Amino acid sequence: VIASGFEKFNPYAKFGMIIGTGSIMYKKKQHIMGSVTNTKTELTMKFNGGITLGLSSNLGVMYELNNKMSLFGEAKMINLSYAPDKGKTTEYFVDGEDRLSDLTTREKEVDFVDSYTENYGGVTPPESEPRKELKQKFPYGSLSINVGFMLSL
Repeated sequence: VIASGFEKFNPYAKFGMIIGTGSIMYKKKQHIMGSVTNTKTELTMKFNGGITLGLSSNLGVMYELNNKMSLFGEAKMINLSYAPDKGKTTEYFVDGEDRLSDLTTREKEVDFVDSYTENYGGVTPPESEPRKELKQKFPYGSLSINVGFMLSL
């Protein structure tokens, strides 16, 4: 915290680091209409794992009413992005029918990695292992205003 130290009207700034984890629920609905087929699919996946790092910063001002009471106002900004490590299909419906049990592990699960190599030499990956995909970053930043009353005991 960096504060000016003025008596009545005291501007300040706060800076810090954020460390966190999270999960994302991803839902997709698709309706394919054609001359031969008319198919509706619904998919729900949960992405999780991984740690996120970010920054938090506040700029504010405090106005002292008396020795015990102050008013304050501040603007807060959080800069953060989240890249999950794993994903798993939790629901899969085709035309309203639950088809999750029909999917292989490779179709249901995904490991998000920084890089990977595909082998196009005719060898197909085993269906009993999760597929690999490149990590994606999801924004979790925010901007907010906080106004309040502080009582010193």
